Amino acid sequence: MKRKIFDKYIDLVGDVLEISKEDIFTKTRKRENVEARDLLFYLCSQRNMRGNFILERCKENGLDLDDSQISRGKSKIEDLIKSDPDWKELVNNLVND
Repeated sequence: MKRKIFDKYIDLVGDVLEISKEDIFTKTRKRENVEARDLLFYLCSQRNMRGNFILERCKENGLDLDDSQISRGKSKIEDLIKSDPDWKELVNNLVND
């Protein structure tokens, strides 16, 4: 069940941020890619997906990460939600979808 939700979030993030699935899981520091991954991590955490589950799904998609990157990513999105009304609206729409 959680795998289907994870896959759904990949599609949602790709659609709203106009980025491909491959780019989400490309290990790069380009802002667009990092924000897409961070948003994916945040959405997954809102559905109580554990860090190990997220790490395994990322690895299956070709991206090898560690727990600290997931934690940092979620924190960055929380900061954006607090400071940017556009991000707040975007995340609220995705979470309540």
